Amino acid sequence: MTERGGQMHFGLRCVLGAVVLLAACAPAEEWAGTIEDRDGVVYVDNPAEGLWSARQPPPLAFELEQEFGAELEPPEAIIGQVRSYAVDAAGNVYVLDRQPLRLLSFAPDGGVRWTAGREGEGPGELNNPRGIAVAGSSLYLVNRGGTAVDEWDSDGNFRAARSLVGLEIGLVSPAGFLPPDKLVVSRVMMGATGVTVSAVELAEPPALAARFEHNALPERPLPEHFGMEVDVAVRGDRIVLGSTGRYEFRVYDGAGNLERVVRRDVDYLVGAGISTTESGSMIAGYGGLDAPVRLQSGHWIARVVWPTNVDDPDVATAMMMSDDFRPVFNTSYDLFDPEGRFLYSLVSEDTSEGEIGSRLQLGGDGALYAQLSDPFPQVRRYRVAIGE
Repeated sequence: MTERGGQMHFGLRCVLGAVVLLAACAPAEEWAGTIEDRDGVVYVDNPAEGLWSARQPPPLAFELEQEFGAELEPPEAIIGQVRSYAVDAAGNVYVLDRQPLRLLSFAPDGGVRWTAGREGEGPGELNNPRGIAVAGSSLYLVNRGGTAVDEWDSDGNFRAARSLVGLEIGLVSPAGFLPPDKLVVSRVMMGATGVTVSAVELAEPPALAARFEHNALPERPLPEHFGMEVDVAVRGDRIVLGSTGRYEFRVYDGAGNLERVVRRDVDYLVGAGISTTESGSMIAGYGGLDAPVRLQSGHWIARVVWPTNVDDPDVATAMMMSDDFRPVFNTSYDLFDPEGRFLYSLVSEDTSEGEIGSRLQLGGDGALYAQLSDPFPQVRRYRVAIGE
């Protein structure tokens, strides 16, 4: 962890509020960015430094409330590898475990509710699953390599399977649910750094409600058989996309119309690296900006990962092919106000996962959730405290 932005704060205790706004004494501050409306799209351009970067005490803290998973006991709570997770309105946590391949549910207090599923090709079995999402009392699993959606109830009982093949949307992964009944899925664009995003109505049969594409780095085409995705997530009733190679996140409405673009003037993000030799080709990613989560207060928190020892990603990738190089990463958790003004950053050094974790989600209880692999695979629930 560095002194840039502040320090992480942890403490295991029960609290009622998931997001707390704290009073902070600080001198008057003036934001140096711009907000412009261009043809109905709002563009927010931020400087590198946050509006609250000089504040003390640190105006952003994450307080640990609960861990979901176990290091040794009980055996049924041990997660081999979190492939995907979701949280329902009651605070129950659902995990798609890869080792062994199964579904696992935890109660809000961390106890195991149930385990279900196994590897196979029959009804209720898992065959190359891509991820899970929750809507109401149903858990949806994108299964069979991204070509089908299996529905389970919240008690771990298999209900039905729906094929997505007829929609011709490719091999997709889930990004979340748009209320009331649209599953948002994405797939990587070939030859580019970007994604195709689709909203699917889970009727009988499923129907395509919306589709759009986003090429995050059009100036940097990739070989036609390679692609590099950017993170996609549903935040409330909006679809949010992250980026790589530049600091930018985008907000779309449920129909796929771009509404807001938030940028920050930094130069440490790098795009994909490409290396081709006689023995083959390799493409490597070097971090990026995840789709930010939006708190109940309206603030955005973005997790950003970047390499500290990569100047040229192509050179770094070539060195990785010969096993002469390993990238070193830093991770930050960046806070923005509801409009997209950059406020503050907490940085963790020499880690690509970060102190808080990755794949941030907001639960129905308003708490912030994240997954970690160290010291053991788990999902965590935090209270976020923001100084105002």
